[in-house]
Amino acid sequence: ARFEWKMLPWLTFRSTAGGEVAVQERVKTKAEKISVGNGNLAGIGEDRTVLYNMDNLLIASKKIKKHSLSMTFGQSASKNIYSVESISGWNLPQMNARERDINNALPQYSQLDSWYRSQRSLLSFFGRGIYNFGERYVLTATLRFDGSSKFQGSNKWGVFPSLAFAWRIASEPWFKVPVISNAKLRLGWGQVGNQAISNYQTQRTFGTTLLGSHFDESFKEVVLYPSNIANPYLKWETSNQWNAGLDLSLWKGRVALTVDAYRKD
Repeated sequence: ARFEWKMLPWLTFRSTAGGEVAVQERVKTKAEKISVGNGNLAGIGEDRTVLYNMDNLLIASKKIKKHSLSMTFGQSASKNIYSVESISGWNLPQMNARERDINNALPQYSQLDSWYRSQRSLLSFFGRGIYNFGERYVLTATLRFDGSSKFQGSNKWGVFPSLAFAWRIASEPWFKVPVISNAKLRLGWGQVGNQAISNYQTQRTFGTTLLGSHFDESFKEVVLYPSNIANPYLKWETSNQWNAGLDLSLWKGRVALTVDAYRKD
């Protein structure tokens, strides 16, 4: 979905929203002949992924003679929910048991194989300004504030600035090289954030399993156990990146050449 409102000739508000749902169903069956000790067996499971996002932008653009300034302020939110469920039954009376026959299993011969739910979300605020003078000098500044549900407290938020400068050398009055129809120099620096860790690493989580009783192995009990050690000090990984580049166009665009150099710490 998309909504756009031109508030003023030089000011526009734009909002977009979207989502996606993906469901994968899994079915398993085993006849008594190959399901040794478990009789006729059947099971069913479902993997479900739900994604949705929303972006809001306020865009301003103004030009006065040789001076041009455009600014963008925005907010972005996204969420990812993933869940897994599966159940199975065995010693079923049907010879060719299917998933619909699980209800015929006696309580001691059915179980919830897995149940898992995980979600993560990201909230961002950002601003970008671009100043252009005479189509010769272009200065771009960007600032992002990103908040991730993967981290705790003040570590949830990361601040990532960037700067870029472009100089169209071929537009200078003194530049007179017939062979070169266009020449532009680019310089840039920025900080990039990385949140590529598993969900809930900053929290202590627990898992469950089924264990048989000492007296009756067919009687299963749910047991709770710690599945990870919490690390509340995890935070955004920040890297610095520098780049320099040169764009050349020769013989009225017949030949184009681009040279780039990067460094990332």
